Amino acid sequence: MKKLLIVIDSFRIGGITSSLESLVYLIKKNFNYNIYIQVLNNDIVSIDNVHIIRTKKFVEVNYLSLNEARNKDLLTFIIFLFVKSLKTLFGEKPVKYLTFFLTRKSSFDIVVSFANDIYDKHRQVLLTNLYSKLAVKSLKRVGWIHADPQDICITDKIANETYKKFDFIVAVSNFQKSKIASICPSILTKLISIKNFVNCENLIEKSNLSMPFTIDNKVKILTVARVEFKTKALDRIITIVNKLLESNIKNFDWNIIGDGVDFNILKKMVEDHKLENYIHLLGEKSNPYPYMKYSDLFVLPSKFEAFPMVIIESQCLKLPSLITKYPSSIEQISHGINGIIVENNVQDIFEQLLIILSDKKYIRFKKNLMSTTFENDKDSLKNLEIVLRT
Repeated sequence: MKKLLIVIDSFRIGGITSSLESLVYLIKKNFNYNIYIQVLNNDIVSIDNVHIIRTKKFVEVNYLSLNEARNKDLLTFIIFLFVKSLKTLFGEKPVKYLTFFLTRKSSFDIVVSFANDIYDKHRQVLLTNLYSKLAVKSLKRVGWIHADPQDICITDKIANETYKKFDFIVAVSNFQKSKIASICPSILTKLISIKNFVNCENLIEKSNLSMPFTIDNKVKILTVARVEFKTKALDRIITIVNKLLESNIKNFDWNIIGDGVDFNILKKMVEDHKLENYIHLLGEKSNPYPYMKYSDLFVLPSKFEAFPMVIIESQCLKLPSLITKYPSSIEQISHGINGIIVENNVQDIFEQLLIILSDKKYIRFKKNLMSTTFENDKDSLKNLEIVLRT
């Protein structure tokens, strides 16, 4: 049986992890592969009938934060400090290049680099592409780009250098594919569109495990996202809620599930504006799906998105969404039927939310979702077959 390796930097709760789990489920169901997963920071992974490869310590430390390294054994922490000092002297790329090049290589038929790099000079990080090139022997290499190319600051020169040894580069929406092609024409022939998949049966099963809310007549608004302002723009929620209250719309609870670099800042903003009765920061949840099942409306206020997994999951659980107009939004929401797409600014989000809550349009959207059957994108399944063909 052929061997497929999927490399990811971490297995923290989030859209990329959910996407990976659904992808693995589909591959196991439809293709004849032995599947191996390597999580470079050695997060614990539990997926049935999948082989987990442990990462060597001198590679692992590249994917740990200082606090994470402290919580490991003493040897790991010492290696972490040593590698960190080398990065300070020589930079991230040379240190990782040498580390990965010297790593003992295993052979696979296909290796998938599942976490795209970020090239923004303020938050630049090399995730799995370099490792997949230098530390793995493979007949075929596939790279995944989950983010908006504008957000990760990729250029044609960077793309050409990064993906020179890759056979396919996967974009997670049709619009994202065309946007990447326009910015990076040198990789056009390698680009293929595969939208994120959902194992809907599994999500429904998880959503039935608990009832997260007390029964009352309040409208339950839900946001599940990484708590950071640059991309996800969760700070917009403060202004929007204040505007709703000024408009005498008070019969709602806005629950936010997620953690991130701006969590404590958002928490303080909620307290400073005295919005604790309306905005509830629930932190990270290993199972957010009961919240989706029993909420009335999902709101995603992001400035940038590629093809957010959480919107597909919401649709699977019959939760209508209000989303900002990001490039692939029309590929996810039928505007006015199962949700609303708004202009990407605070005022438009507020105005449309005011209408939805005042007229209870979310009830109609939910009925429309209840009458439809969720299906994974058929063209994406065909393209996955092309990518996995050896």
